[in-house]
Amino acid sequence: MFRQRRVQEPNYRDAFFVVESVCVSWFIIELLLRFVSCPSKRSFCRDIMNIFDVLAIVPFFVTLATMQVRRPKFEILHCALLYFIYDDIK
Repeated sequence: MFRQRRVQEPNYRDAFFVVESVCVSWFIIELLLRFVSCPSKRSFCRDIMNIFDVLAIVPFFVTLATMQVRRPKFEILHCALLYFIYDDIK
């Protein structure tokens, strides 16, 4: 009646994954350089655009973490986390 869902093995050599990883890495370096060069760290952390930048990076690392765990129950956690992130943005 219920079919067991196969957990897909992560493919780190996939072209899309490599391109996404390079882009996210570049974005993180750029964000860190902006943070380091900012005269007021507090105002940098409170700026809404910087908050959106950090929130744009979070799903990549959540996806990496769920790929490493390889347990289907963590898919629910991933969906719940994305729901709360997008709910906060509204």
